[in-house]
Amino acid sequence: MQNYEFHRSRSALVLALTLAVSSSLIGCKNNTPPAAAAAAAAPAAPAEVAHTREQAIAVLMALPELKAWTAYIEKASAGKTHGAVLEYGAEPQQIDGKTYFRLSYVENGQEQVLRWEDFLVEQDVGTIRVEDDETDRLMTLEQWRLAKRPMERVK
Repeated sequence: MQNYEFHRSRSALVLALTLAVSSSLIGCKNNTPPAAAAAAAAPAAPAEVAHTREQAIAVLMALPELKAWTAYIEKASAGKTHGAVLEYGAEPQQIDGKTYFRLSYVENGQEQVLRWEDFLVEQDVGTIRVEDDETDRLMTLEQWRLAKRPMERVK
């Protein structure tokens, strides 16, 4: 995406996530993983509009990939670690005239938080973008699914 100027240091993100876990853990769910075919058939943009942070989190947690990741984390840790969505910015981010909630999907353990993926959920439409760490660009869900194959993380 052109004019994408949102940058952050990894250490600042880790610190922010660690602090956020203790005070504002949100979106922690235990769902049954869907079939991989469901992920491929999932729409690129959810029908729901994300006017609030809570709605943005709900739109994000409805993704088949996040449901599968959450179930995998719970099962692999025997319930000691959980998947969660954390907001990593105090204010929504403006990119190319659109307002996005900045959210991270994390593995929340007792002693550490591991970031799995960063997402941007558009406030007015609910469109989800994924931040690509390698190129520092935004990807659509379709691009992310093809390039990163997120369902393979839990096989």
